Amino acid sequence: MCDATLARPSDCGYTTLRSDAAKVVVMAHESSFCRRSLRGGLFVLSAVPALLTVGACDRPRPPHKYVALSGTVAACHPQTGELTVRLTDPSSRRARDDQLECVVTSDSEIYINDMFSTLDRVQIGDRIELVGYRDASRPIESFVVSFAYCEHTAPTPAVPPLLQPPASPASAPASAPRSARLPRSHHEQSADSIRRRP
Repeated sequence: MCDATLARPSDCGYTTLRSDAAKVVVMAHESSFCRRSLRGGLFVLSAVPALLTVGACDRPRPPHKYVALSGTVAACHPQTGELTVRLTDPSSRRARDDQLECVVTSDSEIYINDMFSTLDRVQIGDRIELVGYRDASRPIESFVVSFAYCEHTAPTPAVPPLLQPPASPASAPASAPRSARLPRSHHEQSADSIRRRP
C-alpha cells in the first residue's frame, strides 16, 4: 500500500504526494487566486507596451521662443482679446504679409504711456511694442502677447488764455500829494507841531 503523505502545497495549488517508491506530483486544483494572478499578469504585460508607446508619443514640448516685435495697431477687439498689428520693423515682418494677428490673454501685461492699462484703452494707430511667442497649436496661427507697451499719440494740450496785461501808466490816475493820499499818523502830526514851536 502506498503510504502517501501530504507535503506543503505550492503557491499555485499544486499538491505533492510522497510515496515510498517515487515522488508523484499531482495537480490537485487550481485556485481562483492563481487564475486572477495569471489574468492580471497577462493584462499588465499587454498594457506595458501600450503605456510605453503612449508615453513616447506624449513628450513634453520645449518652451516657446519669445520674440520682440514692433508696429502700429491696425485693429483692436477687446471683447475677444484679438489685436492686429501692422509690423514696421523690417526684420520682424513675415515673408507674405506685414500684419500679425495677436492674442491677448489674462496673463498679458499692457502698458500705455508708462502706465499699466487694459486692451480696451489701446487705439488704432498707436505705436506698440510686443513680446510674446507664436502659437501654432491654435486653429489660426497667432502671436500670443506676454507684454505690450503702447504709446498714445496724445493731442497737443490747448494753450491757456494769457493773463490780461497790466494797465498802462497813462490810464492810471494821476498821483496825488502825499497828504491827500494817506492820513497822517499821530507821530507825523506830533513831529510837525514840534517844528512849529519857536
